[in-house]
Amino acid sequence: MVARRKPPPQFRYLDPEIAESYLASLTGGLPEGSSTTERANVIERSVYNVGTRGTGAGGGRDTEDGSENQERYRYPPEAIFRFLYEELDAETEEGKILIPLDRLDEESWQELEDRNIVEITGTIKIPDPLKAMEAMGTFKTWLPALERIGEFVGEGVEDIGIGQKERSMIDGLGDMKEVADSQDATVIVIEVINTPRYRFVAKLKKSLLRTSLMDIEGEAKILGTVQRKLKKGDPPIGFEQLIPGLDALRAFQGNQQPRPNRAARRGPQRRRKPQGSDGNSISYPAATFTPIGIY
Repeated sequence: MVARRKPPPQFRYLDPEIAESYLASLTGGLPEGSSTTERANVIERSVYNVGTRGTGAGGGRDTEDGSENQERYRYPPEAIFRFLYEELDAETEEGKILIPLDRLDEESWQELEDRNIVEITGTIKIPDPLKAMEAMGTFKTWLPALERIGEFVGEGVEDIGIGQKERSMIDGLGDMKEVADSQDATVIVIEVINTPRYRFVAKLKKSLLRTSLMDIEGEAKILGTVQRKLKKGDPPIGFEQLIPGLDALRAFQGNQQPRPNRAARRGPQRRRKPQGSDGNSISYPAATFTPIGIY
């Protein structure tokens, strides 16, 4: 059978700084490419002149010097990622560094350690509050146009269901989007494909996305590092821990929930939702995660 090379990954996200840092720590430096533009050479040749009668013959040597110039260049991020992946996936006496994850159970979860480098086959999801924040941030930019259209047709935005309460929500979520954008950050949740109970919460730099944020959802492979794994009884991972300034997400989520009736408020403790089920945090079993590449 003819050996076939794997096609290069089509990245949805790639962090070249982290990839270079890991590769340099593993190999002691980064690969450096070069291309020769001109080779060095030295050409010597004899030159003889035949003089006129009475002057005799004269001789000498003519020399041409050449030089060698080399242009150095840095490998592109995609090549650095490939070098890093090969290092992580290489078989050594101690075994491979890279840990593939497409399923987990309680035993393998306990064996997983902070700072492990893993390749997760999983499903990426954007938390609902952050989706709403993105959508409202976009809608906020449309409001002036809607108002001008309303003036033209003789109707106000209130006639299409945008009252004071809706305006306040649009402004609030739009402002939170501006906070996240100012930090060049967003959050995704990764569910392990065959055991979605196990989840990883990751902060992404928006500037490194190679697709729109909404298009990053779906099945993917994610290479990265486990940062902090929750233990049983640990508080859940809140999204505002990863993007400071988003504390108002909890207030937004609270405003979307119907107020419980008196019987529900007086109900037994066991009827309450488990910690971390409010849409703004992820509870055990989960871990924070730093992605290097999503493809």
